[in-house]
Amino acid sequence: MWSEDTWLTTIIRPAGLLDATVLDRLAETVATLSVTCDMVVLDLSACAVADVAPVADALRVPARRMARQGGCLMLRGAPEELVAALALTPLAAVG
Repeated sequence: MWSEDTWLTTIIRPAGLLDATVLDRLAETVATLSVTCDMVVLDLSACAVADVAPVADALRVPARRMARQGGCLMLRGAPEELVAALALTPLAAVG
């Protein structure tokens, strides 16, 4: 996408309860950004994750797409259960 020295990074920081009512919107946003950004940082530190399985399912495809393109999906402030559910997915997770 960019030169080796330049990355386009986007930070998404949802707040509140991350449940089925907002998951589709979040997943669509991450998927859209994964096409044009080198790194998407999903900061979940202001969220409560209702159920990690659907969140993990929603993040796998954009994480893999970004990894294939040489980019990265990074999770920040994600619950340990979500990080564990995404263990085989190419992404970075930080506390």
